Amino acid sequence: MGGFVLEPPDFVPFPLTVSQIHYLVCNGYLDYAMVHLDIAEINDKNKLDGISRLISAAQLFWFALNIIARTVQHLAITTLELSTVAFVACCLCNYLAWNHKPQDIIEPIRLVPKAPLAEILVQAGPDTPYFYTPMDFAKRQPHWFGHIWAYAFRLSRHLGFHFHSRKRPIDKLWDDEFGELGIAANFCLAFVQFGFAAVHIAAWNFHFPTRIEATMWHVSTVFILGSMMATWIMLSLAYELLPRLSGRSKSIHSNQKTTLSRFGDTKPPSAALATIPLGALYILARGYIIIEDFANLREQPNSTYQSVNWNAMIPHFS
Repeated sequence: MGGFVLEPPDFVPFPLTVSQIHYLVCNGYLDYAMVHLDIAEINDKNKLDGISRLISAAQLFWFALNIIARTVQHLAITTLELSTVAFVACCLCNYLAWNHKPQDIIEPIRLVPKAPLAEILVQAGPDTPYFYTPMDFAKRQPHWFGHIWAYAFRLSRHLGFHFHSRKRPIDKLWDDEFGELGIAANFCLAFVQFGFAAVHIAAWNFHFPTRIEATMWHVSTVFILGSMMATWIMLSLAYELLPRLSGRSKSIHSNQKTTLSRFGDTKPPSAALATIPLGALYILARGYIIIEDFANLREQPNSTYQSVNWNAMIPHFS
């Protein structure tokens, strides 16, 4: 479960986000001392120590170094290895971003508010059905991707597809919630996404068993990169540029509880809706990349099975 869990006397326990904790503390429902944690307490919750992370990072770095060395020595690289490099890069970025984040928290910190949940909700404003927990109204704004993601999930539920548990309130915070980001964080996110897509284009001249597979790889990799760029452009227009030009607030939501509590039910701007079919096509293109990574192994050049000659690359005295 992890994090903090609210245990009101008149409702079942449910997890809290940082913005919800902030709301409860600022409105006097929780004492700050109840949620304040020092570094030692945070580290005590962490199941993954620095040595484990360092070993994992070293293994990933060694794999990437081998790929670079094979390129220098003109040895064949498989598409599976190249795709692994893309995931390695993303994994290293995650290690960097989550360097201080505790991992595998099992027992959360339980908080009992000073007032019943019913009173908290009445004081917050008009009651509406919640999407995740009764405290949804106090969640921070989602990122553009979060708004589109939630809306797409809502559409999928209407089609009979349920990717998350239907239990409400939820008993854990899901990993696919995207919070609002600043300009620098958005730039870093776009850089990582574009880099992930561009790595696959590096296999443009790789060996493929058939010409059709090579063409499909070319089309898929170019589409993946192009769709990412198009998505960023359309979402920037829909959520930033067009609202500014029209004089409206760029906020996805108003400050009213009625809209904040169910952001998955609010329709995204028209300019942003075009990213949903793009996302569906992106899934198909990514699916082909994954399939081809393994299908490509059935026929490889002889140099694929040769090892890197490190003696030729490392200076030494004879």
